[in-house]
Amino acid sequence: MTAPALTTEPARGHNRAEQLRLGLGLLVALALLAPAMAWLWPGSGSDVQRRGRIMEISADTNTLRRTTQLPPPNTIEAGLGAVWVTRAVGARAGLSRLASQPDRRDASVALGAPTTVIRDDLAVGEHAVWVVLGDGLYRVDPSLTRPPRKVFAPARGDLLDGVAAGAGAIWVINVTRGTLIRLDPRSGSVVGVVPVGASPSGVSMNDDAVWVTSPQASLVLKISTTGKRVLDTIRLTAPASAIALGAGSAWVAVASRDAVARIDMRSSRVEWIPVGSRPTGLSATDDAVWVANSGSKTVSRIDPLTGEVAATIAVSERPYRVAADAHRVWVTSLGAPAPHE
Repeated sequence: MTAPALTTEPARGHNRAEQLRLGLGLLVALALLAPAMAWLWPGSGSDVQRRGRIMEISADTNTLRRTTQLPPPNTIEAGLGAVWVTRAVGARAGLSRLASQPDRRDASVALGAPTTVIRDDLAVGEHAVWVVLGDGLYRVDPSLTRPPRKVFAPARGDLLDGVAAGAGAIWVINVTRGTLIRLDPRSGSVVGVVPVGASPSGVSMNDDAVWVTSPQASLVLKISTTGKRVLDTIRLTAPASAIALGAGSAWVAVASRDAVARIDMRSSRVEWIPVGSRPTGLSATDDAVWVANSGSKTVSRIDPLTGEVAATIAVSERPYRVAADAHRVWVTSLGAPAPHE
């Protein structure tokens, strides 16, 4: 079967005003992400190869079970019988599959050398794994027996960031234009574009709505799964970053407040829950919300019933992103520079 053609976002006029606007959008995106990059990659450079780790925590005992070393792992998600993690070696990016079931084996696939990567993201759903690498969206077959396909590319100069999959669509953030793009998972074609404000970042969804964070405006937006209207806008007191949905709430990591904002999905009421220092990632299941605290080298477990931290697990390195199922939690760490050998 012939692969569908690479889809691009509808082009706009290339006049001087448009070029200036795109340039300004890029500068804003870089400015917003610079503090996090400086914190997570201090002293990084092209001559430094970093080692990273994936730390596995038991959700039954709240203890660290084991640590696996990989080329620097970044974003991580669990689904389709495996744990998926993006990684980078030099300028090249890839996706690793870590088996979470006895009948599966670990495997990896290369995604190439994208021209622009500020922050990657991935989502599992609609029968595939979807990876955003700044300049495009890649579809990866879960079997890893077929080459990944770049199914969507934004207009020249635009940057992509967060991605979510579900409700018969793929949802991708265009940071430069401040939009949420709805894509057809089969063809990769654009079926809707929703304005969501300046420099959006995180995106998550369930059967009822799509949720998007806008750090520059300290907003969280609730959008219909048809992608046609904004259902609600929740204002926070500090920039929001990572977001996850579960137990009837949207959970938002707010690094500057060392806290997680819990947003009730029905009333939009906001409750603040103190966690560790500088939370950068979180994952929600039916009975727990797991938070990676980069500043304090800890992982917090929040009990959704009480809205309080039920356990704090110390880890050896600064955690970055986190994924979880009912029994296990996987946390990525960007690690420290490796010595040249």
